[in-house]
Amino acid sequence: MSGGKSGDKMKDDELKLILEEGEGYKIEFVDNYFYVTFRQSHEYLKMAESGRLAGTTPKTREKTREKTREKILMLMREKREITMAELAGKTGISEKGVEWQVNELKKKGMVRRIGGRKGGRWEVLT
Repeated sequence: MSGGKSGDKMKDDELKLILEEGEGYKIEFVDNYFYVTFRQSHEYLKMAESGRLAGTTPKTREKTREKTREKILMLMREKREITMAELAGKTGISEKGVEWQVNELKKKGMVRRIGGRKGGRWEVLT
């Protein structure tokens, strides 16, 4: 019997042990692969819907975003020609995340770009 995408052979006794150890799952065999689906408890689903699993709440996420925006503003003040890639590296978020944050700052009238992407600079308005 084979398991996984790599084509490694799984011993029949190993698979039987896996099948005997747990409940609350479904195993499907398709061609040379198998898929395991685990049931989730109602408590788990409630926690997932409320955002408690990730350890964040909407209030916490907004505080984190605000701190990130403050850091971006500080970096733009220190180096007006800073790039999105540099901002991403210094804030620890992706370039797409930085772009989203900078667009939020632009919408709020807190920053504007003077000049183009290559030779331009940031102007912090607050």
